[in-house]
Amino acid sequence: MGNITKQSVADKYWTLVKTPAYNTAVFWDANRPTNINVAALGPRDVTTMPASVLSESLITASTIMAQVKAYALLTTSFRRARSGLILDAGGTSEDRTDVCRLNDAYIVNNGHLISYVSGAKVDGIITSSGMDAFMSSVRTVFDDAQYNAPVIDLRVCHSSCHSSCHGSRGRR
Repeated sequence: MGNITKQSVADKYWTLVKTPAYNTAVFWDANRPTNINVAALGPRDVTTMPASVLSESLITASTIMAQVKAYALLTTSFRRARSGLILDAGGTSEDRTDVCRLNDAYIVNNGHLISYVSGAKVDGIITSSGMDAFMSSVRTVFDDAQYNAPVIDLRVCHSSCHSSCHGSRGRR
């Protein structure tokens, strides 16, 4: 059993929680198709849990769990979104659904989400393997939230439909 340090907690979070979510992103604000509402997209990365958030001299299991859950919530901004062109004749062209890094307004902030994480009851002590299991459990719960949340519709209007769909004041 290895020692648990503030840095090892941050490193485990990076490896077991954040990186798997980060790797799901197909599109984000700087890497996207032209047929997507860019205002809803965020940067590729989310805030990383720094070791400094564990400010106690003796790190308790409850502190680790609280911080990991709080930062894991940010990873739910990696969500499924639909892109494509809405045509003036009806229908959609180039229609597809991919995981996108959306802006933070799209975080799945379900009050019950955090309570679903197993391993939340630890008697003040956590082992290195217990921490790994806890973080894997966190990722599983947040993966479920990411993939079971409603698909966000980010399709945009085809340029030819602006006058017919939106009147003469459409985009130019």
